Amino acid sequence: MNIFIYAQQRGMFLSTTMKKLFGILIITSALAGQLQAQSNFTNGLVAYYPFNGNTVDESGNGNNLTNYGATLCADRFGNPNQAYLFDGTNYIGSSSPPLTQTDDWTLSAWMRPASLSQATAYAVCVGYDTGTAGDGYGMGISGGQEVGGNSGQSGNYFYTFFPGLGFIPTGFAFTSTNQWYQVIMVRSNGTVMCYVNGEFTTNSLPILPPGNTIGAPTAFAIGSGGSSARFFAGAINDVRIYKIPLSGSEIQQLYNYEVSACTNSGATATAAVSDGFVISATVTYNGCGYTNTPLVQILGGGGTGATATALVTNGFVDGIMITDAGNGYTSTPSIFISPPGGCIPHSATATLTESNGFVIAATVTDPGCGYTNSPSVQILGGGGTGAAATAVVTNGEVVQIIITDAGIGYTNTPSAFINSPIGAQIGLVPALVPMFSNLSVGLSYQLQSSTDLITWTTQGPAFVATNTTMYSSQYFNVPSTNQLYFRLQGAP
Repeated sequence: MNIFIYAQQRGMFLSTTMKKLFGILIITSALAGQLQAQSNFTNGLVAYYPFNGNTVDESGNGNNLTNYGATLCADRFGNPNQAYLFDGTNYIGSSSPPLTQTDDWTLSAWMRPASLSQATAYAVCVGYDTGTAGDGYGMGISGGQEVGGNSGQSGNYFYTFFPGLGFIPTGFAFTSTNQWYQVIMVRSNGTVMCYVNGEFTTNSLPILPPGNTIGAPTAFAIGSGGSSARFFAGAINDVRIYKIPLSGSEIQQLYNYEVSACTNSGATATAAVSDGFVISATVTYNGCGYTNTPLVQILGGGGTGATATALVTNGFVDGIMITDAGNGYTSTPSIFISPPGGCIPHSATATLTESNGFVIAATVTDPGCGYTNSPSVQILGGGGTGAAATAVVTNGEVVQIIITDAGIGYTNTPSAFINSPIGAQIGLVPALVPMFSNLSVGLSYQLQSSTDLITWTTQGPAFVATNTTMYSSQYFNVPSTNQLYFRLQGAP
């Protein structure tokens, strides 16, 4: 007598509830690897030039530029080769602009003018300007436009430029050649808005006069209006081009994000849970000073198995990518991101040395991280008894294991177990339980399983049916049952 029950991830016949569970598991696991939290400053970003020793676009959109003579220099934090210096005759650019739209965009850059008397000097030009022709738009330093002419007057004011149409003064004057300024130009629904160091500047002409139509950009330059004119003298860094208009609050956040000198602080993030799975993470603080990808740990929440990796750009954690959604989460777990040069809280490990039946020494193999007190140490196995040890903690790490009792009777090397700095964790793992029906009360049955319907493995002891419907005493882990067959056989 054979009774077959068939279980497979696609097409489970055990119960409707398990079908739903597997559906969620399959869909969520497939999507989880594609989900990642975005930094507040990457939405709509089409080009980003931090100038980390090169002119590569680090937005991921491939808008890399060519350097036409600019030289690397220190950035606003004093980091060498992290900005470009322009001498009034060179520039960085491309014949392919990162933007071609004429409305609803944002330009952002950090600039340090080398002179407070410059005439129509572009820091950023989305388009081109030869002095007599051009298209697109840009921003930089000037003293204004001469009446009836195309040349600009020398000055120290922050200006926005529309080649062939005119200049728009912002009212802000640069006052130092030793100071870095964050300058931002936004055009939203036909209105131009400008900001310096996160603060709004009042434009005298926020809307172009009727009949002035902006030509779609056909080139792109940093440090000039193109290859032949409108050159800037000074240093430029962290150029960002957005295809959306940033709001005033977003601009203030961007300034706060970019202005602070790094003090090697750790990033933070929060998780989002749906149907027991960790589906995404949001960076709440980007940290700074990261030179390598930090470790990420997802703890608590009643579930298990969720993993993630951090995405680092220019020393900041820009996002967290969920690589495994885990399962069984009943509440939101916590995300721990290791600080620059640090680690996330985890248990220390050590190996022991046995000699003549005694435990004589311990060697720390991983100091762990996050200890605020000395953890307990257990010595187990090895055929002996009585060995004991204590842990010495310095700066959150276990630096030494001291054997306080060598024990006796050890025939091989025992294992050392060091308590975790974050305590015990509880997780839930989805499982299935075979259900039997139409049983003959009083008869004995044996549950068996197979992956191919050829080789069968006995599962648990035989049982006597006490009811026509019963549940197995065996549990099967959901992830392990990709394809599994069950059968009942009569037992003696």
